[in-house]
Amino acid sequence: MNPVLGIIGGVLTLYFISSKRFPAALMIVTAGIAIGVAWGAFKGISFEIGPTPMETVLPSAADFASAFFLLVIPQIPLTLGNAVIGTTDTVHSLFGKGEEIKRATHRGFATSMGLANIVVGVFAGMPVCHGAGGLAAHYRFGARTGGSNVMIGLIFVAIALIFGKIGINLLSCIPNAVLGILLLLAGLELALLLKDVRGRNDLFIVFLIAGISLATNNMGTAFFAGILVERLIKLKGVGV
Repeated sequence: MNPVLGIIGGVLTLYFISSKRFPAALMIVTAGIAIGVAWGAFKGISFEIGPTPMETVLPSAADFASAFFLLVIPQIPLTLGNAVIGTTDTVHSLFGKGEEIKRATHRGFATSMGLANIVVGVFAGMPVCHGAGGLAAHYRFGARTGGSNVMIGLIFVAIALIFGKIGINLLSCIPNAVLGILLLLAGLELALLLKDVRGRNDLFIVFLIAGISLATNNMGTAFFAGILVERLIKLKGVGV
């Protein structure tokens, strides 16, 4: 059934992609939730309206040690590459120049992300980050201002406060085919940014990182290999 939903979702997305009255992403996600509910996503689940209890958590030294080796070190390449450097470059590529765009800096993204995670960690929440993929997806589906983040944030807050435990089931019932369409269009938007890479050497590094990443399924290895090769090319002054 997923292939059929994927085809239908793709057609609907392309039909509404430029609509301001009926935003494509909102339409297809709403349709996906409706399909998931119709297929029994809430079967056997008791409905409890209201938020779940929250409490603050103080991690122990052992927790910090485990997180450092299991989470921090493996996440460094992705966070630096995608959430900081990639997001900054994507902002400047998509929105051009201007006083507001100058505020989108590596330091700014890293600082805001770090402060947000300190607060989230106190409440034992999931880590949050910026991301070039999310930015490209928002842009592809019509978002042009910070109001889009406010809107989606309010929706998530409403789901958490009103639906509580079943909020996860509400979001999880979206079919994979629908999510796949959204990811596909976001990926295509990111791929189009390749036009900003001008030099042959830079293109070589881009494809090298992509190739290693696909072959090893390890973004960290690809990330550091790309840095090493780029440094060697500049050090030796060679061209490819």
